[in-house]
Amino acid sequence: MKNKVLILFLVLLLGVLTAGCGGQEQQGVDELHDQQYGETEGIVIQQYFASTTYIYEGQDEENGELMPPVEFSLECEEGENIYVAAVNSLIDLPEGQDQYYTMMQERYVCNNVTVEDGMAYVDFSSEGLEGGATTEMVLIDQIVYTLANSFEEIAAVQFTVDGQKTETLMGHIDTSEAFVADYL
Repeated sequence: MKNKVLILFLVLLLGVLTAGCGGQEQQGVDELHDQQYGETEGIVIQQYFASTTYIYEGQDEENGELMPPVEFSLECEEGENIYVAAVNSLIDLPEGQDQYYTMMQERYVCNNVTVEDGMAYVDFSSEGLEGGATTEMVLIDQIVYTLANSFEEIAAVQFTVDGQKTETLMGHIDTSEAFVADYL
């Protein structure tokens, strides 16, 4: 009899503990949903831009390819995907920062960004998506570092074009595998 009572007690205790954990997990999902769809306004992100010295001279001994991050207050419209907004924010350089250069152009259309299990899937339209090797390399790095260092739920970035996994964005850099922000 004592064993049955003990087992019943343990089952009930396990049920209570599991229910408590489920509520915390749902809260995290709700927060991720809020970020994806712009209900969280005015978050500060870390934008990464290319060094003009690297772009024009091929090297920048102090900074390498990317400059140190710039803090940017990202405002989203209700219903706007915050990750797409972060990618698109790279189109405009910080005001008065002539040492920065961006490879993100208006003609590069970011269709969508979704996040699942730490992976951000960044989908571009194939239309207008062209450029040289440096353009492709720096564009990838700008996006990977901006997303991975601005959103704790993103650990890696996988690029797609028109919703399909692709071997390259512009014909130069292998994008068949995910990228991790690991060398700055």
